[in-house]
Amino acid sequence: MKVLALFLCALLWTSAVAADDGWRVVLGKERQEEPVDASWQGYAEHWSKVLLEYARDSEKKKNSLLYLPLFSQQARLNLEKALPDMKPLEKVSAINGFINFQAKSGTDEELYGLAEKWAAPAEFFRLARGDCEDFAIAKYFVLREHGFSVEELRLLIVRENGDTGHMLLAVLLDGRIYIVDNNSRPRGLVLPENEHLSRYYSLRFAFNENGVWQYR
Repeated sequence: MKVLALFLCALLWTSAVAADDGWRVVLGKERQEEPVDASWQGYAEHWSKVLLEYARDSEKKKNSLLYLPLFSQQARLNLEKALPDMKPLEKVSAINGFINFQAKSGTDEELYGLAEKWAAPAEFFRLARGDCEDFAIAKYFVLREHGFSVEELRLLIVRENGDTGHMLLAVLLDGRIYIVDNNSRPRGLVLPENEHLSRYYSLRFAFNENGVWQYR
């Protein structure tokens, strides 16, 4: 049932956006939301596969951080022990920094021989390598596993320098958006949206397990 529910969520990309939950007020200030069109289709297929693989791995109790290489197990245990006592933004920063430190960058061509692939967390952590989508997706699900709701998280597909595609994670806390980006300036920091996203990127899509939002 869990697999089916997640799969159906991924297929709802053509449906209307869910009720306003605070994101539109922030992201919509200088960005025009519009109906999702066919340009989302390719991304939807990748996201559907990620959701199915994540659900499968969850049922086998092979969730994200458990797949980290053996050399990092003590660090993972230390992190898991400290997380419950952290405030939400501290959790985001700790998980972001930990994943950035433990995993290295690698292209889809190098890792899979494919032009484009989005890895589910278990696969990303098993390899400890990936590109921007893999980093962002892994952080999304690790935060979900540590108490963050779907409504607080969105993955963002953006353009850099008007052309190059990139993915990052956005977290909504107390009415403010924080950007989790493995290419942040300076690298690895969790930054308020208006100090990062608006400065460097053009937003195209925002999405999570419940819906997708398109911008121009």
